[in-house]
Amino acid sequence: MSINLYVNTKSQSIAKAIVQGTTQPQAPIPVREFVQGAEQAINLYLINSDGSYDSRSGAGGVGVKVSIASRNAKPTQGTFTLTDGTDTTSAITYNASVATIKAALNALNSNTGPSGDLVDVVKRGDGCYVVTYRTVGAVATLAGTSVSLSPESSIVGAESIAGDATTREQQVIELTAKPLIFQDTWAQITNGWSATLSANNTRIAQALGGADSIQAYIKVKIDDVVLAQQDVTIYAGTNLY
Repeated sequence: MSINLYVNTKSQSIAKAIVQGTTQPQAPIPVREFVQGAEQAINLYLINSDGSYDSRSGAGGVGVKVSIASRNAKPTQGTFTLTDGTDTTSAITYNASVATIKAALNALNSNTGPSGDLVDVVKRGDGCYVVTYRTVGAVATLAGTSVSLSPESSIVGAESIAGDATTREQQVIELTAKPLIFQDTWAQITNGWSATLSANNTRIAQALGGADSIQAYIKVKIDDVVLAQQDVTIYAGTNLY
């Protein structure tokens, strides 16, 4: 049986954007729980505050992404590498110290550092490092690859301050566990899209770790803009009912 998921694209809060439907377009409704091992068919619709369909709802060429992820999920074991696109570090542990990250990056390119420039590193939080280049100028954004991180994780490098002739480049490296459930392939239906969300994967098993349930959140993105985000519970088990 499919679940109809209505998202009010005009909602003032993404936490209240999933609503009852076209007849109650401003009445928030909680998403039902998900259960390990189960698959759930979803019909997704975008609507306006008056109950009419958003012009994008069901249209072709619209990027639709729905994910369910643990909050603030970080890897708890394993290693990863970093690269400037030319040279790659040796394996780095998931909870590496600032000194370890700094040494690994500055060892690149025969000890000249990433993109041939030495860097300094500070830690912003678990799995989050800020890298500042010592000289001015634009440089390539650092990237990362998981070697054996668990839960399955992504290493994302992003520019926070662009380097130029008078400015030192600053970048952020963040380790984040991949979504427990992710779907970006949707079929067009009348006024919406349909797809199946599968809770039958190793990421959910790892996240549960023997627990009866875990708290997570569901996120709906349209053309990479978050329109709805709501807390959900994932239960251990094999049946949805």
